[in-house]
Amino acid sequence: MARMQSRVYAVCSWAAYGSGAPAQDGPIIVKRISRNSGAIALLLAAPVTLVCASRDAVATDRSAPRVISVALDPPAIVGRSAELRVVARAPEAPVSGMVVRFGDGDSFGLSACRAGIPRPTPTKGPFAPGRTVRLAVPHVFREAGPRPALVRLAAGDCSKETQTASQRLTVTATRPGERPVAPTMLGVPLPGSRLPPLSGAGPLLPLNVLAALAQPARRALGCSGASRRVGRSARALREARRSLLCLLNAQRRVHGLRALRANGRLLRAATGHSNSMVHRRYFSHVQPGGVDLLSRLRRTGYLAGARVFLAGENLGFGRGRASAPAGMVRSWMRSTPHRLTMLSGRFTDVGLGVVRGIPGRPNARGATYTVDFGVRRR
Repeated sequence: MARMQSRVYAVCSWAAYGSGAPAQDGPIIVKRISRNSGAIALLLAAPVTLVCASRDAVATDRSAPRVISVALDPPAIVGRSAELRVVARAPEAPVSGMVVRFGDGDSFGLSACRAGIPRPTPTKGPFAPGRTVRLAVPHVFREAGPRPALVRLAAGDCSKETQTASQRLTVTATRPGERPVAPTMLGVPLPGSRLPPLSGAGPLLPLNVLAALAQPARRALGCSGASRRVGRSARALREARRSLLCLLNAQRRVHGLRALRANGRLLRAATGHSNSMVHRRYFSHVQPGGVDLLSRLRRTGYLAGARVFLAGENLGFGRGRASAPAGMVRSWMRSTPHRLTMLSGRFTDVGLGVVRGIPGRPNARGATYTVDFGVRRR
């Protein structure tokens, strides 16, 4: 019976399981993840696929989110930043986000959702079930040669994560001047991404403008420190929030949208969720025990007295330079659901929860972000 040669990560609960799990025909239960949520990890016949689902409706390979294509842009060259661009789709729920863990230990994640009353039921766009989305994460390759990468896709909304699936890739970095190598899966080159159009009004803010915004010396633009890694002090966290708000509103200004106003109640909800993810070892819009986005907003009083409201949430974490506010905003703007949330003209308020560390590793040199968007009518 074939055995897996590398570790399998049940990242739906941010836990790692050792090698040696057998691959058999049909699913076998590896371990129950949570008594509260009833999550179960399943190992399917293909040893590269991991699916999580509730015990009441076990996920199948057909209903889980899946990778359609993968590309690196620019190609993976040692010492240079590249974007791993993934096109994905889930037939029964919107693809909400992605976590990528690279073989050198670096990881990056992003996720987005939307909720409200009356409950939004989109039939088109990235928040509709069955829609194709694009997701992008940055990475700097430090050494030449093939490196494993684990891509974890999630599908769901602000109240529950209905499906997750993981896919192993091999990414080969080359030295400057050498011929680039396409990412592979089980030794087979993956098709290059034919990227679907990004949702949201107007074009992406030009990269040279975003780069200018990220320069600390360009104080006239109001986004000083946007490329600086997040520090641990209260002052450093305040500066990171200011830079993040500046970058968000710069993107909205380019697209003719009004600026977002910082809201104290949303700030408490967002900061509490970022701290929860870091210290309770998960990455999701739903906390262990089932506390979702709307529950968190109600606890802070943001929704008190509101008869109609809309809320959205962007999550992200990363290590190294990509964890700076400018790196996070760039990835959100190049990922379909996150961009749509940032460029929604309906939102008026925002709370920015930025903390040092990444889920499960509070002392890591990285940052975790929760951005809560909202609008309410009495």
